Amino acid sequence: MSKLDVEYEKFVQEVYQRLNQAEGIQTIKVQHNVKLKGKRTGLEHQIDVYWEFESMGVTHRIAVECKNYASAISKDKIQSFATVLDDIGDIRGIFATKSRYQSGAKTIAEQYGISIVEIRPPTDADWDGLMRDITINIIASIPVHKNTEVDLDLVLAKQNYAPKVKFNFSIGDDTPIVNSENKLRQTVGQLYNSVAKEESTTENSTGIRRIATHICTTQKIGCSN
Repeated sequence: MSKLDVEYEKFVQEVYQRLNQAEGIQTIKVQHNVKLKGKRTGLEHQIDVYWEFESMGVTHRIAVECKNYASAISKDKIQSFATVLDDIGDIRGIFATKSRYQSGAKTIAEQYGISIVEIRPPTDADWDGLMRDITINIIASIPVHKNTEVDLDLVLAKQNYAPKVKFNFSIGDDTPIVNSENKLRQTVGQLYNSVAKEESTTENSTGIRRIATHICTTQKIGCSN
């Protein structure tokens, strides 16, 4: 027996171990390469995969014949396995292969109550008429926050809220200055640079006051000293 044949037998063993576990029968141990003695002939028969379990007081035994064949299984292979099962007695047979079965083999298996299965990796032909791939396209839309503009009417604020509420806010170089039509005139940084050129020697506090005055007069917005 080749190494590939043994590997196939162990693969079938693992498949049935998992199938039994999936059925909720955790106590079953699926064995590989088991020897069972025939009741009629007294001969020992080698079984590729074997397990047994008890249900309702009855012991059930299952023997699996594995054939790592590339060609189709003939009726002679099924007949030979049926002879072994009959000699052992009180045992159910399963025939597993990687290939297919000839029509005569299927007939013999049905006559003896032997289950025939194909255990192998799937091929493209196996997927005919079945759903094989599911493609899901997802388009994620993530909002991007670019900037925040604060439009504060200081005159209105002083008339309605002062001195109950104290407003604290900061202005950066990128803070926009808009006119009454909400159109951008320039930024605070641009305004500061233009005033700084005109009053390069002015102290900081005086410069800030001049900037505020410049905003009020040139941008036409309401201000109060």
